[in-house]
Amino acid sequence: MTKKKLTHFWETNPDKALFHQPFGYWEKNSDWNKDIPQYFKRLNKIKDDRSFAILASTVLEYQVDRFLKCFIPEYQILVKPNTSFDFKLNILRAFRLLPPQIVNSAELIKNIRNEFAHNQDLDNFNDVAKSTTLKTHIELLDKIWKKYETDMVYFKIDKTYLSKFKDIWRKSLEGFRSYEKNITFFRHTTEKKSFIDNLGTQSNKLEAKRVQREQELFIKQKISGK
Repeated sequence: MTKKKLTHFWETNPDKALFHQPFGYWEKNSDWNKDIPQYFKRLNKIKDDRSFAILASTVLEYQVDRFLKCFIPEYQILVKPNTSFDFKLNILRAFRLLPPQIVNSAELIKNIRNEFAHNQDLDNFNDVAKSTTLKTHIELLDKIWKKYETDMVYFKIDKTYLSKFKDIWRKSLEGFRSYEKNITFFRHTTEKKSFIDNLGTQSNKLEAKRVQREQELFIKQKISGK
């Protein structure tokens, strides 16, 4: 069976993640403007590539933290104030909670941020010749942008690499935000006593079937003399 070619950034094939597409809003949608950190509003005022890449990555990590807190009840046991962004993304990969391209794109945003933060020769994306690593990141940025072009908006207005970066960053940010309702509903449902009791009931039924099959096999073997 040929897999469907997916061109929407927030979707994946069902075998790739626990959730392959966002749920509808099963509860009142929260106010984005109240939930986001205050410095989010500063992003639209930033003109230089370096500052935007660094602050945008910080906003994205904030959103990853929110998502993980929805999934992990004792989040603070795993994640400390000095826990790296890499480790948080690896938690998401390990559990395969949402489409891999969202996590991979977040990693790309983080990697580009690191280039600007640690390489003082880089002021903007046009300085790509000054860093082979940035060149590799931009090639991946191009590849992701092209694959999900129908979901992108910034580069279509302003043909710069900063705009492509904004496109991938925005879709990653919104992706984590959209799947929050999935993971919140998942925790809400699976923590109910009725859900746990039903699992126990189903397990007992499977055990009874196993015992029955083993008994039937034993009788057949006795009859055949084996």
